[in-house]
Amino acid sequence: MNTDEFSVYEAVGIIFIAGFAIQQVLQMLDPVVMGAIAWYKAERTKNNKPSLPGGMSDETFKKSVMYVLGFLLGVVVVLFTRIRLLYYVRPEWGGGLADFFISALVIGSGTEGVNTFLKLLSYVKDSQNPLYKSPDISVSIQPSDVPVASGGTVKFYALVSNTTNKTVRWDVVQGATGGTIDSTGLYTAPAAVGTYQVRAISDVDPEKMNSATIHVS
Repeated sequence: MNTDEFSVYEAVGIIFIAGFAIQQVLQMLDPVVMGAIAWYKAERTKNNKPSLPGGMSDETFKKSVMYVLGFLLGVVVVLFTRIRLLYYVRPEWGGGLADFFISALVIGSGTEGVNTFLKLLSYVKDSQNPLYKSPDISVSIQPSDVPVASGGTVKFYALVSNTTNKTVRWDVVQGATGGTIDSTGLYTAPAAVGTYQVRAISDVDPEKMNSATIHVS
């Protein structure tokens, strides 16, 4: 495949027109498909077989037939235009059998597939933009303010948002004089009465943290 043959805008134009055209063709074929299903059911009934394979309903069987027809039409478009959609997402993935198959599926699904592809292109474009910023990581702690008896314990929980890495590091702001907290968030209050704080620090970004207050009485 000559990947320089189409710009992304030309490719999107071809995909949109082809997807819309396929959708219209499938709508025109709808009565033909319904007639074919009725004939197929009658033939199976004559041979003492279930009306449709697997006991499927008319609607389910029709959807399956239309999906297959859409895919076959997508194959024709991909063959004649040499459009390969994965290339526009990751160029090193483009041109192979998987790219051909996926391109045929997307184009064959009509405008729904086109809209999905456009959303993906928009996401890829934004993520490659040097000015693009992912959502800031945030850390919250529960409970955030709690009383506890001298020498007592409290279990704290940390919620880390906007990252797949949810782990945190716990510590006591006042150091050893403010009690101890283990890696699971279990805090043990000191003997001395006072107000202390514990922190949860994101492992993926140590600058993101939050604290909770403990009133030891």
